[in-house]
Amino acid sequence: MRATISEDLKSFSGKPFPLIMQNDDNMLSNEEDAVSWIKDYKPAILDCLQQHGAVLLRSMPLDVPEAFSLFARAFNFPKFRYINGAAIRHKHAIEVYTECEIDASLYIFLHHELAQSTEYPRYVLFFCDQPAAAGGETMLLSSIDLYDKIEKEMPEFVRELEAKHVIQGVLYTRYMSEYDMNDGNGRGWKNSLWASTKKQAENEMTKLGLTWEWLPNEGLLTKLRAPATRVHPQHGRKVWFNHITNNHQIM
Repeated sequence: MRATISEDLKSFSGKPFPLIMQNDDNMLSNEEDAVSWIKDYKPAILDCLQQHGAVLLRSMPLDVPEAFSLFARAFNFPKFRYINGAAIRHKHAIEVYTECEIDASLYIFLHHELAQSTEYPRYVLFFCDQPAAAGGETMLLSSIDLYDKIEKEMPEFVRELEAKHVIQGVLYTRYMSEYDMNDGNGRGWKNSLWASTKKQAENEMTKLGLTWEWLPNEGLLTKLRAPATRVHPQHGRKVWFNHITNNHQIM
């Protein structure tokens, strides 16, 4: 594997973002090679991830979701349940789901996976199965650098935001019908909360720290206050971690 550095790359604290690692000359020729590479070099790969913020692996011998599943599970990360999420996703292999199924004409703003919840993943892995004919790029940005930029350009806004959120947090209000809607981003409460009954849903919401109200026609309204910023567990630096831009696009 060869690390490549392009002048077009963004910078994460002065380092290339993302770090691109290229599988040159088919050094890894099949999924078994890829899995063995992860097992042999996991500490080094995670160190690159910590130093650069994101790692892009190119020309990997992974051509189907099942192969990506084996590759991802070779990291042996703790299992994570996609609970309290809004996106409708369909399973293609063990721990591999579609990323988003909303209409391609809609724009997805920068956001953080499950920032609106008390449970969110530490790592997210993406796999390109079928490249888009046009567009289709996944937005990628360092939330550490974003926080620094916002704090520099709008210090009063950040101070006010953090002062309020120490006590209150960002208020996330969400309506869910009983079953999934047809717009790709309307996950019903049964699927969102991994529940088949209201009692099971209430148990999950209690664990997540949500407050809720049952509505007519089996609908559910939930509320949660969560911090707008967090501290990175490894860098110890502040991270912009919220859905404010998603909900207030003027930013």
